[in-house]
Amino acid sequence: MKRAFITGLLVAMCGIAAAQDVYSRFYDALKASDSTALANTIGEIRASGDQSADRYVAEYNYYISRAQRYSGMMTTKEYPDENMHVVGNVYTLNDSLGNEAGYMYFVEDWDEAVADTGLAVIDTGIAHYPHRLDMRFGKLHMLRTLWRWDAYAAEIHATLDYAAKNKKMMEFPDTDTPIDTILIESILDYERDLFEAVQYAPDSITFSKRLDLLRGIAEHMLSIYPKDMYSLNIMAVTRQLVGDHEGALKWFLKAEKAAPKDAVVLSNIADTYHLLGDHKKERKYLQKVVKYDNGEYAERAKQNLEELNNKH
Repeated sequence: MKRAFITGLLVAMCGIAAAQDVYSRFYDALKASDSTALANTIGEIRASGDQSADRYVAEYNYYISRAQRYSGMMTTKEYPDENMHVVGNVYTLNDSLGNEAGYMYFVEDWDEAVADTGLAVIDTGIAHYPHRLDMRFGKLHMLRTLWRWDAYAAEIHATLDYAAKNKKMMEFPDTDTPIDTILIESILDYERDLFEAVQYAPDSITFSKRLDLLRGIAEHMLSIYPKDMYSLNIMAVTRQLVGDHEGALKWFLKAEKAAPKDAVVLSNIADTYHLLGDHKKERKYLQKVVKYDNGEYAERAKQNLEELNNKH
């Protein structure tokens, strides 16, 4: 649900494209990466005086399309730091003797001043149309891309604050999916992105700060959806990451009550009992995983059961 950046916002426009030819031409230019046509069509949209939600979506897309300066693979001798905006994995390169010779990774480079102009446009759009989730999600995607985690968390909280009071008014164009489902699944995606940023934090201070942001989002979700298994699980994981296995277990068990057959939750409980040295309960939950799952979690549980039986 969440990936509402250029492609997602384009989808939101498709329903009106035939009625508003300038928007049709704008999105054709966007897909073709035709900068001249983009500038001409966005100029027409501005000149028309249109203040609809569609105008803000289009103008935001215009600036974000201009903001990306480079995307592609890079190779360097030094391991990339956080400022490199690496997307995905970093691969180690070896020389003919098997020694580390460098690193290869996919990187994106953004003109943040232009991106900020786009973010200001979408802020205006959100102020006029606060019920439009596609605008909020488009902004979140860019904040995540720029690794502005404080602003990212603040925007998630703002979205949840609005949803808590105005859920019935919220909409995501061109979908019949219930708003509750969109919110829960999308916020889970955002939490996953922040969780990844926690794991790759460059130092302990940054780690703790990002961990607090992640926990705060999960707590906010639970204030709206008290039985949201995903956020219960995340609350547990935030404690697991700092070695608080007893604290993690309490949250995992709450998640189990919300989703008693979920393989992820049951696997996490088994792992936590393993860390606590309670092999009897570890075995119990590994058996539950095997019972309720028929995929990779069950296979892993079977392997762990075999190891456990051999040792204990």
